[in-house]
Formats: sequence, C-alpha cells, structure tokens
Amino acid sequence: DEYDTDAEVTRAALQKDYATDQKDALLSVEGSESYHGAHRKWHMVYRKTLYDRGYYDIFIFDTKGDMIYSVYKESDYATNFKATGNGPWKGSGLGDAFEAAMASPDQVPYIDW
Repeated sequence: DEYDTDAEVTRAALQKDYATDQKDALLSVEGSESYHGAHRKWHMVYRKTLYDRGYYDIFIFDTKGDMIYSVYKESDYATNFKATGNGPWKGSGLGDAFEAAMASPDQVPYIDW
C-alpha cells in the first residue's frame, strides 16, 4: 500500500499517481487505496462545479493542513499549508485561507490573494 500513515510517503504517492499532465481529465488510477474510490466518486462532481461556476480550482484540506484534493492537481497538490507545517506554500494566500478556516470553522473566510 503506497498510502501510508507517514505524511511524506503519502504525499509522494499521491503526487506520483495524480499530479500528471492529464490534470482535471484524470478520473481515477488503479489501486485498492480508499482514496481512489473517493476520487472516482467525487471528481466529476467537483469538476462540473468548477466549470459551471468558472472557478480557478477547488481545494479540499484535512485539518492538518494537507491539500487532499484539487480538481487540477498542480504542484501544490498533496502539500501542507499549515503555518507551522513544512509545505512550500504555507505562506501563500491559500495557506492564509486554510488558517482562517481553522480559526473560525463556522464562518466562510474571504482571503484576497
């Protein structure tokens, strides 16, 4: 199982499997990991929402700051955005958005980035 409890191992495996030239056209990859099944189930829903609303991308983070989903899966996919984390984009607008959401989980923060 390439997806491990070690965050760095999981990041590397996710980036290898999903951060491809196919970007949003990649619907699924082979494997028995539960992530693949969730991706198959939800990717087309999020992709359609992105196109219908003209979004740049749709991002989903876990509470540790790891980007666990992106429609386009660019180089920031599967990296960490927590201010105290080790991700290269932790100081970005997206990192600020993650921190604001964690600070006020019942509100929708707006970050101008």
